[in-house]
Amino acid sequence: MLNIDMTGIDTTEVTPPGVYDVVCEHAELKTTKSGDGEYINCRFRVKHGPRAGDTIFNMFNVKNKNAQAVQIGLKQLKIYCEAAGIPSDKLTDVNHLLGRPVQAVVKNKEDDFGTKAIITYFKKVDDKKETVDHDKIPF
Repeated sequence: MLNIDMTGIDTTEVTPPGVYDVVCEHAELKTTKSGDGEYINCRFRVKHGPRAGDTIFNMFNVKNKNAQAVQIGLKQLKIYCEAAGIPSDKLTDVNHLLGRPVQAVVKNKEDDFGTKAIITYFKKVDDKKETVDHDKIPF
């Protein structure tokens, strides 16, 4: 028998807009619903601060009959690679995208299913910036 208490679990809360330190934990090449395109589906995890543990998904469109969609997807993928220190000419497997710390600029977007967090840009983690673990501040 499954005995789980879900009292107090908020399924409507979404990661608010901001800049977050994230790591790609999963990447998978998938086929579009129409069957004539491909995209890389990535799951990012927020690593620090009050939103640590939040999950944000991002799709990089890499093959599509719409050339503009491909151009946008490849541009976003290249920006991610540059921020993550991955030479774009060395990206031969989606697993190369995993485990690399970057900063993600997040905004919220409304669609038919409600509000969701979307990544609009990736930035290199500033090594000179002191990372503060907000959970360990004593006041």
